[in-house]
Parts: sequence; structure tokens; C-alpha cells
Amino acid sequence: MYKQFLYLCIYFSVGALCLTDSVRAEILIRIPENICCAEDHTVIIPLEISGSQHAEIGGYMLRLDYDEQILTNPAIITEGTLSEKNSDLMSGKAWPGDPWDFTVGTGFGFSASQDGVLVAIRFDVSAGFVSGTIPVSFVNINEDTYLNADLLRTGMELEIIPAEYISGSVILCPSPPEADTEEIMTAYLPCDFDKNGKADHPDIDNFKLKWLSACDESGWDSQYDLKEDCRINVWDLSYFADCFSEIKP
Repeated sequence: MYKQFLYLCIYFSVGALCLTDSVRAEILIRIPENICCAEDHTVIIPLEISGSQHAEIGGYMLRLDYDEQILTNPAIITEGTLSEKNSDLMSGKAWPGDPWDFTVGTGFGFSASQDGVLVAIRFDVSAGFVSGTIPVSFVNINEDTYLNADLLRTGMELEIIPAEYISGSVILCPSPPEADTEEIMTAYLPCDFDKNGKADHPDIDNFKLKWLSACDESGWDSQYDLKEDCRINVWDLSYFADCFSEIKP
């Protein structure tokens, strides 16, 4: 049916019968350029959408590439975005061998009825990179990065909605004040949450308090997210157990 409609549009291209496709073609997904790093060495990157009205977007999958030596601990922010009420939103870092670094998206339950921010991602910016910019790019447009019609409505068949994707960049933070030399020389393993040089009961108690928390909730602390997937769950417990056994006296 869609092909027949497309043929009609081409045949009658002199007229205005291709309005539906022209509206869809105007959808724009953008990462702003030169986003400034905050004083606390963090940056929030909004993934913006425009021209989405009447496009019947039911989901999206956005995959990003960036320098993981500079941008670390990615966490999605849904509050105040178009994805705020989507409980099916998923995110996570890539598996080894994937051509991207981070994914955020959902296959259904989403509806963009206005221009705005689809979702935002918060990063820590590593100290030591003190000048210039770092690109943040969309990966594999219309293959791994795409907008789609609601999968439940299409019988779980992926129907990609045409859009243009524009990548952006982050301005790196100025160098932080020099830390205490003794603190620099001390290296703590990830499960030593209270930084006392050993794994003990306070670390276990602290981990319990953060159990099943997520990055968009108040009181979030990324040091307990050992898998760096924006949730404290069984994956983090596995990492914690390995680390705990490694440094336990």
C-alpha cells in the first residue's frame, strides 16, 4: 500500500499530493553544537526533535558515538522532556564490538506531539582534557539510529520514519584546581564506596541503600552503578561481589 501511495506521489509530483511525505521529511533530530561543560565537570546533552507533529512517531532508537576517555558515566534524564512519561524507555552502554558507545530508546509507547527535547543525557567530563571540543555523533542513520512507528501497532514490524540527524559537540571543561597530592596517589577500587581502603560492612550497607535505584530518581549516586547502565540491579551486584572478594582482607 505504501509503495502504491509513493508511486502516485511521484506521478502527480506537479501537484501537492505528496504532503504526507514532505511533512515527514522535515523531521529533524539534533544535538546542539558547543554545549558548555559545567563547573562540576558534568555536561547535559539534549537530543532535540522538531517537525514531528502528525508524524505518528511511536518510538525511537538513538545511538551515539563519542570519546569514552572524556565523556563518562552516561545517565538519561527524562524530567521535562518528551520522554518523561514513557516507562518503557531503555538505555545502556554498548557491548564490545558495537560501533557506538551509548543507546537510548523505546519501540513503543512514545508520542511526540510538539517540538522539544526527546531525552537528555548527562555525562561526567574527565579532568585533564582542558581545551577544544569533542564531537558527539549519531551512528548508522536508519539502521541503528532511527524513529519508528509504534511496534505494537505494526505487529512488531519495524517501520522507520524518515528524519534528518545533525550531530553536535561539547566544549571541554577548564582544568580543575589541583587536588591534594596524597589523594591523587591513593587508588580505590570501585566497591570501596567509603574510600577507607578496604571492603567492609559499611560498603555492603551503602550498596543495599542504593539497590534498585535509577539515575532519574532523587538521591542517585553513580559510584554504585558499577555496570554504568543507569540502574542499580543484579548486574551491579555481580560486579560488587567480584570487587568485594578481591579486596576483602
